[in-house]
Amino acid sequence: MEPNENSYLTITQAAAALRRNELSPVDITNALLERIEAVDDKLHCFITLTADLAREQAQQQSRNCAREPIAARFTASPSRSKIFT
Repeated sequence: MEPNENSYLTITQAAAALRRNELSPVDITNALLERIEAVDDKLHCFITLTADLAREQAQQQSRNCAREPIAARFTASPSRSKIFT
């Protein structure tokens, strides 16, 4: 699978694209999920990937951004956390 170019955006670039309505939170989330799928077999960075939840949250954020465009400045990217032991 060829990675989506949007998975390589910096947070600053992604925020700018959101403000300009060039990308939606769903677009960014899907790009990142595709990238994770493409590389995680080699990197093993995720114990549990909740793709459905991430997509659901991105859809909700898209609705929020449509109602309140300023919301796009503060949220809209999926979060990643890793626990180190």
